[in-house]
Amino acid sequence: MLAFGTETHDFICAMYGELTVRLTDGQPRASFHGRNAKLRNDEDTSFSGVGHLKRLANGVEVKVFENIYADHPLPFEDMPSCIEVVRIEVEHVA
Repeated sequence: MLAFGTETHDFICAMYGELTVRLTDGQPRASFHGRNAKLRNDEDTSFSGVGHLKRLANGVEVKVFENIYADHPLPFEDMPSCIEVVRIEVEHVA
């Protein structure tokens, strides 16, 4: 089984940048996604989401990761229950 590169945090970091923790006086104060983002407000706005299709022993799993910069967002509230939707919190994206 290969999990490296296909976990939820891998998709989010690839889309929105590396997870970064800001320290103040040696203490963590804030975390956000920053460097090396592939999706930005000025680039790749045509993608409404990024999908992950995973084969399981008894079928498949479908997960869609939201592109917060999409020109035409998917109607996530209307997605069928068989598709897991991962919504992104805007305040965690630099």
